Amino acid sequence: MKTLREIMREGFIFAVQRTAPVAVAARVMETHNVGIVAVVDGARLVGVFSERDVVRPPKTRTTSRRCGRSIRRTSAICPS
Repeated sequence: MKTLREIMREGFIFAVQRTAPVAVAARVMETHNVGIVAVVDGARLVGVFSERDVVRPPKTRTTSRRCGRSIRRTSAICPS
């Protein structure tokens, strides 16, 4: 079985800054036909944002309200 290192190639991972609006992350996923983007703070990986985060928002918010919010408030952040 191949490892991730063997199948990944440079430039294949799409990323958005942590402060980017949710709509920007959704547009990047749509443009590149991917279901997930890396969330970075500068050059440091801090989390991931997926299609599911767009289509299944928390019950306390609506999708339209979330699209203007930054990724910082909606993405899963990896512990350091």
